[in-house]
Amino acid sequence: MRPTTYCALDLEFNQPSKRVIQIGLCMGTWGTGEPNYERAVWYVDPGEPISEFITKLTGITDEDIRTKAKPLEQIASEVLKFLDRPRFVNPVVWGEGDARALRALFESAGLAQPHFGHRSIDVKTIFVFLNAAESGPTRGSLGSALKLYKLGFEGDSHRADADALNTLRLFFHLLDKQHHLASNAKAA
Repeated sequence: MRPTTYCALDLEFNQPSKRVIQIGLCMGTWGTGEPNYERAVWYVDPGEPISEFITKLTGITDEDIRTKAKPLEQIASEVLKFLDRPRFVNPVVWGEGDARALRALFESAGLAQPHFGHRSIDVKTIFVFLNAAESGPTRGSLGSALKLYKLGFEGDSHRADADALNTLRLFFHLLDKQHHLASNAKAA
């Protein structure tokens, strides 16, 4: 097994506008035994009040945005610095769209940067596929998927950095399972 570093991405959005309010990244290396994870989070000012529903769901408040949000140019620079290391080019995500939304956010401010490839590794799609093959549940949240694999959720759900961490943890668990199956098949 060749160790490979991956980066998981998660975004939190305001509703109903779907403007980004939080960016979370988690970097980890699979294939080295117990992975070490490095997380980063940024608050983004959506230019509008945070909806009550989103505050209840995520815990992110208008006060968080006022006190923790940075200028988009600074966020883009810090994200690029976080990603500036050898890693698999495509982000690991729970559900499609976050990489495109992040790219669109930066491009809207004239900050087009090559953060990721043009595809994502969608762990939700992998989860659905594997469970469909075993006649298991094909719907569910990240939390319920982690519970199904007896991993437990680390941190606060619907916080971008925690969701990125847990997406990467689940992805590594699924990689371990597949590696074990492939190793057994070769030995047979």
